[in-house]
Amino acid sequence: MMPEKGHFYPLHVMCFIKKYLKGKCLDLGCGDFRNTFWVKKVVGIDIKKPSPTLPIPFVRYDLNKLPLPFKDNQFDTILASHVLEHLESPYLVLKECKRILRSNGILIIGMPNIHSIFTKLFQTADKKPYHINLLCEETVENMVIALGFKVIKKYYNWFKINNKLFGYFFQFLPKSLKPDFWLVCRKEKG
Repeated sequence: MMPEKGHFYPLHVMCFIKKYLKGKCLDLGCGDFRNTFWVKKVVGIDIKKPSPTLPIPFVRYDLNKLPLPFKDNQFDTILASHVLEHLESPYLVLKECKRILRSNGILIIGMPNIHSIFTKLFQTADKKPYHINLLCEETVENMVIALGFKVIKKYYNWFKINNKLFGYFFQFLPKSLKPDFWLVCRKEKG
């Protein structure tokens, strides 16, 4: 079954995410599971309950209340797709992600690129209740490294364009034209 509503990422982003979603996955801020409804072993966590038509394990929980309600070393992969910018303390949530990820586990982070002209145009003061922590890629990368993760891949996406030829040329565009960034991080042993 597919989610009833919500926007889906472009095909190239879904393919990018799919490569890393292995084993038992946690969809942090899952919404209606629009990015993980197809994953076999997924658990969602969000403050709002998703569509009742999806037979996916779900925990209703405010991600600003720490610790997260999971055991240590419980997940192989965590997807934090456009959720950290909505939280009061992204660093502490990332620290919790480290706790609940297994050794060599993968953390996938997607966020608005604050250097993008599109973010600057559309993230105005009246959107403050939704995006309370707009962080640049470098800040997020420094946070995960400080927590003991290794960044293994960086990726940018361009809205809903599913064109391979454009995707090839897209990599040469400046950061200011790339609205989102993605980091794939591995939890180092120890």
